[in-house]
Amino acid sequence: MVFKPEKLIGAALVASLAGVGAAHANGFARGTADTDILYENGDFDIRMGAAIVMPQRGYDTVQLGGGMVASTDGDYTNTYAVPSAAYKFNFTDNLRCAGTYTQPFGADVSYGPQSILAGQAVSGQGTQYSKFTINEFGMTCGYNMAVGPGRLWILGGVFMEDIHYQEAVSIASGPLAGTTGTLDLKEGYVPGYRIGAAYDIPDIALRIQGMYRSEVSHSLNGTFDSDGSIINPAAVGAATFPQSFELKAQSGVAPGWLVFGSIKWTDWSVFDKLNYTAAAPTSKEFFFKDGWTYSLGVGHQFNDMISGSLSLTYDQGISTTEDVNKDIITLATGLQIKTAENAKLSFGAAVSHLEGGSVAQAAGCPGATCGDGPGHKFAYTVGDDWVYTVGGQFVVNF
Repeated sequence: MVFKPEKLIGAALVASLAGVGAAHANGFARGTADTDILYENGDFDIRMGAAIVMPQRGYDTVQLGGGMVASTDGDYTNTYAVPSAAYKFNFTDNLRCAGTYTQPFGADVSYGPQSILAGQAVSGQGTQYSKFTINEFGMTCGYNMAVGPGRLWILGGVFMEDIHYQEAVSIASGPLAGTTGTLDLKEGYVPGYRIGAAYDIPDIALRIQGMYRSEVSHSLNGTFDSDGSIINPAAVGAATFPQSFELKAQSGVAPGWLVFGSIKWTDWSVFDKLNYTAAAPTSKEFFFKDGWTYSLGVGHQFNDMISGSLSLTYDQGISTTEDVNKDIITLATGLQIKTAENAKLSFGAAVSHLEGGSVAQAAGCPGATCGDGPGHKFAYTVGDDWVYTVGGQFVVNF
């Protein structure tokens, strides 16, 4: 039986929904390169969009004055955007390539006066803000050959990613007491690769794909200043971002209906520390464990112009001792509108539940060398919190 309506539900809707649902994930994961554009039917296709993520996470209690006190600061997580752009060109009936852009990893947090004071109490420094962004530009190609009723795909490509890390701390002790220390580190584009395989039967919208993305190690260089005066003109840092493997599947199950799901492994255990030298050698400790993410969804075509979908995602917590990256459960929905014969608009929204937890004061604190970096050597708790995400995407086929 041929379920032709599934072909109109389209990869654009599923990709838009996946982007919204995964825009806030454990660790520092954000966007995923839109290599699914390889399966679009046009000879030349463009897909662009973005998700706006609004995490609502703040401390419930912090360690201050020798005990735990209720937090008076607001949320420390900041709203951020995750962009996505992709274009695809068919060289032949069997060979096509896609250029992609996204921000695969990032973080953006700002701490209130109570949290800064708590950090100063145990280490002499309290973090004001910490943020970094990684940009990824990639090229992925797919070659397909007829096998049985469908096509076997061989997928592979390269990407380049950069990094920009910034941090500011209020210094309460030592020769720089009373000043703000600002660290600014960067590295230009470093290569990585992805490789995979897939099998699809377009007439019933069936597709099974496995894709591996390599890890990338960064060596950063920059400066550390104190109230604008350069203290270290040759600050350095180092971090390795994880490899991952994702298995995705979808299939038409009845006229107008599509089911889809995925399982993803991310090697977060490689991200144990962010090491850097500012005024002195320092490390921010994380000691993550490997992460697993599971997603399941359903799509439905209401008519020739409008399709919708709904998905549920479970992102397993990766924290061990140094941070609160607990389980995340996300409910996401999407709507796709066919605005012209060769153009579609997709809109998505998601709500994520963040599990609460606690972090104990590191052994040896107070002390300048204890714990996991400036501002996070104190004990704290966070409650169950929420993340709200909205996004949009358009696709044009030629």
